[in-house]
Amino acid sequence: MSTTILTEGNGKCQTADLFPPDQISAQAPPPRKNATTEAVSETGAAITAKARIKVYSPLKAIRLNCLECSERAKDVEWCPCDGVHSTRCHLWAYRFGRRPKTVAERYGPELVTPQLMPSENVDEDILPNGMEAGTAYLRQLQGEQEDNGNG
Repeated sequence: MSTTILTEGNGKCQTADLFPPDQISAQAPPPRKNATTEAVSETGAAITAKARIKVYSPLKAIRLNCLECSERAKDVEWCPCDGVHSTRCHLWAYRFGRRPKTVAERYGPELVTPQLMPSENVDEDILPNGMEAGTAYLRQLQGEQEDNGNG
């Protein structure tokens, strides 16, 4: 068992070991929120780390979860887990970190309508980056499908 803290690194929360497991007493309580914890380095110098826990709003936490799952913002925008093209993720409609109604009003309903999204076997390199460009791309695809259906 090792004592860990949440630290703020490159925009993500990370855990960092303060004490090697063999140096921890079984009676030592875990560090409290915003508590200062000291460890001794190999040279004998005291190392002090302040534990910080970052709290996010539910929508921001969903966005961070989607970015962690997909690794790139472009992959989050074109996420195939909409329930039509792949498995259903209940967070799919909230993947932008905004309510689906807000996204539909601001950029158009195409980005939150699973039936209008391209299938998961589409080459990601041809998909545009950005919400406005994505909406325009989906509208163009929808127009082409209607033309092919009428012609």
